[in-house]
Formats: sequence, structure tokens, C-alpha cells
Amino acid sequence: MLERLKYIKQTMSICCLMFVLFYLLSEGCASRSVEFSRKPFLSEEVKKCIENLGEQSFEFENKLEKPRMKGKFKGITNKGDAKVDGFWEFDGKREKVKIVGIGEKEYKWENKKWNKGARTNLSNPMATLKLVCSVEEWKFEKLKGETYIYSFNPNLFFMDPRLTETKGLIWINAKSRIIEKIVAEAGTSVKWEFEVKSIDKKYEIENPLARKREITLTVNADITVVSIKSMAEILKERFELYGFNQVGYKLRKRNIIILSFSAQNVSDTLIEALLETGNFELYQANYVNSSKEAEYFVCEDPTKPIVLKTKLKQKLVNASFDNGIIDFVFDKELPEGESIAVMVDNKAIGFIPEIWGEKIKVEGDKETWIKIKLPLSCQPTIIKRR
Repeated sequence: MLERLKYIKQTMSICCLMFVLFYLLSEGCASRSVEFSRKPFLSEEVKKCIENLGEQSFEFENKLEKPRMKGKFKGITNKGDAKVDGFWEFDGKREKVKIVGIGEKEYKWENKKWNKGARTNLSNPMATLKLVCSVEEWKFEKLKGETYIYSFNPNLFFMDPRLTETKGLIWINAKSRIIEKIVAEAGTSVKWEFEVKSIDKKYEIENPLARKREITLTVNADITVVSIKSMAEILKERFELYGFNQVGYKLRKRNIIILSFSAQNVSDTLIEALLETGNFELYQANYVNSSKEAEYFVCEDPTKPIVLKTKLKQKLVNASFDNGIIDFVFDKELPEGESIAVMVDNKAIGFIPEIWGEKIKVEGDKETWIKIKLPLSCQPTIIKRR
């Protein structure tokens, strides 16, 4: 009898365990089906995925082929800058390619040296990718695993302007919205492929003609050790944001910062601009009729004399920069209909005749935006350059 009860108890335990496992598995399947039962991305969302890729850092592989020519390249890109290695093959003859694209410039390894020139699409993989996808008409085909697959009509005129019928597929991760692969074809003889290998690793793309530079700075002797380290960190961020590579610093004695970075050509004017405090202020202001009455000139233009009135207390929430325009966002609305002056380091960098809401924009350069975004408590002085 005891043996029978023991057997029944074991059987019930096994049944309970099987029930729990079945429940967990069914819940997992259900959650997966719910997760991927979402509707495919709309065309605008696909377009956004492509644009967002250009803001990422990633490894890639790019292949293209047409009659009598083919190319295969791999590389890394970081927010537009890129380093590319590979080869062209023309009628069976192979030519190696080693190229770096930074900003508007391109550096190509030729005849055992780096040559500088205007940037081309070979060192700008995102420019070519956007060109191929410029038609912007996407048709959802299927969901494969965690990837949405869309078909589209690619633009392959850069490979052959006579092409008429083209077809393409684009793979987009359903979770991360990251482009995984693009394949574009025209007939059986023309093909372009682009594959993202990994994303969001930290890639540093250096100007091959750059050399290591160093500046020694002295800071107000009253500043604390904590404050001087904070200042050094801000300066490091400023130089990195501007685009310098291998930026680092050392602290010496109580008030010395040794800032190092890699650059090709850098002017003293730029360095001095990046060392300014970045003190940002807003004032109600008015234009005046003559320069004699002026307290300041907008952007140092003698035809734009102004006087300042009341200082505004709104706090700056965000400052962004794009194509020569600085956008400002404040914590609360500015005084409606008033004219204001935008002051940075006691200079009028902009004047808005009438304001509405909590946002304004002014023309400006990258250095000014960086100073505003990363302000210093005081300005360091250069005592040595190397």
C-alpha cells in the first residue's frame, strides 16, 4: 500500500512539472507571436531607419558588379566619417583601395603616401546607400525571424545611366529598426550589395596626415582640484565634439592642464575659441540709430548697433547645431513679441526682432555651439604649445 501511494505521489509530481513546462513554453510562444504581430513599418518609418543609420557607428561590407568591372570593400563608419579598404577589378586586373573620408575631405593611399582631395562617394558609404534608396517607395514582402523584408525600385544610375528595370530588397531588424542588408540588381549582370556587420561599437577614424599636438594651460589658482578635473573633462569633450582624435589630458601641480589631441592643421584662432568660457545670456534689447549709442554690435557688424535692457531668467534646456544654425530650447516661454539679443562671452551673436514660445534659432558656427553646450566656469590660459 505504501509503495502504491509513493508511486501515485511521484506520478502527480511529474504531471505537475509537465504542466508547468507546457504553460511556460506556451506563454513564451504567445509572447513571441505578440511581439512580432505588429504591423510592418510605414514608408516614412523605413526612410527614418535609413537616416538613423547615418548617425550610427558600424562595420560594413559593400560589393558591386557590372560587366568588366567589380568591387569589394569593407570598412567602418562613424557618423559620416569612414575608413574603407578593398579593391576594384577591371577586365581581370585588380587595384587595391585604401581610403579615409572625414568631413569634406578624402585621404587616399597612392604611390606609397597619403594624398588629400575632395571627398567622393567611395569614402562615403552612406551617401551611396541613400542614393540607391532615393526612390523611397517600399513594399512589405515578409517577416523572416526578427527581420522585416521590403522590396523597392533602387536607383543604380551611378553604375550605368542606361539601366531601366531595377529591383531591390532591404532587410530591417523589427526590434532595433537597424538596416541589416540591402541588395539592388538590374537584370543578371548589375548588382550592388551593402551589409551592416556590427553596430554601435566605438570606432575612431583618424586623419592619416594628422600628428599629435599638445597645449599646456594654466587655470585660476583659486580653483579646486575637483573643479580643475571637471574643466579638463569639459575641454576633452569640446575637442572631441569638434572632431579631433585621440584627445586626452594630464593634470600637473594644482592648476595646470596638459591637453593633447591629434590634428592635421589647426589654427590658433580655433584653439582659442574652444578655450573660451561659453557664458550664455539672453537680454531684451533694441536696435539704436547710431553707433555712438550702441553698447554692442550684432556679430560685430557696425550696421547692427544694439543696447541691452533686462536680462532674461529662462534656462537653456538644449542647444543643437545644423548647417550653420544653432537652435535653442528654453525651460519656459520667452516674453511674447519682445526683441532679444543672444550673448555669448559678452558678444552679441544674434538678435531676434520678435520672439514667440520657448524656442529660438540664430546663425552661428560649430565652435560657438560647442562652447554654449559645454560651458566652463573660467577661461584657461595657454602657456605652452607643442
